[in-house]
Amino acid sequence: VMTSVILELQKELLEDSRIIIHVFDSIVVMSPEEKVNGNANIITRVMKNPSKISNFGINNLCLDPVLDFSNYWR
Repeated sequence: VMTSVILELQKELLEDSRIIIHVFDSIVVMSPEEKVNGNANIITRVMKNPSKISNFGINNLCLDPVLDFSNYWR
């Protein structure tokens, strides 16, 4: 399931933004500062309603993301 969400996110992130690592349920996205808010909206939308989730026989999964913003990885 998480792999499907990550693939969907990578396709939808704004230009010059990309997933650089994911560990368990954490995803680190590198994004230009001016695109952070737009990417935050995309991440929230995709996590709350992944489009390919029905492929896994799941009809109502809501991953409630907690977003944290930083200039460095903590």
